Amino acid sequence: MFRPTCERNSAWPLLTAGRVQNLYDPMDSALDAEEIRAYSRQLGHVPLIDGNPRRDAQRKAELRREARAGDAGGAAVSGALDGGARQQAAQG
Repeated sequence: MFRPTCERNSAWPLLTAGRVQNLYDPMDSALDAEEIRAYSRQLGHVPLIDGNPRRDAQRKAELRREARAGDAGGAAVSGALDGGARQQAAQG
């Protein structure tokens, strides 16, 4: 009997062929492992797994920069929108 020892192993039953023929295996970045990608390909599927930057310091830094840029940009846009709404309310 199959007994998963961690979340990564719990993906194996999801990859087995059943009544549905699928061509793609979409998965979360927590399941980003070469063993899972290889097994998916062995079944003739295309693994669609989000990349996990856990071992790539450069990718981690890039994601942090993007998050900071997104936070700052969102605040500037929402502040501009709030200001416009306040002006319209004051006028009308």
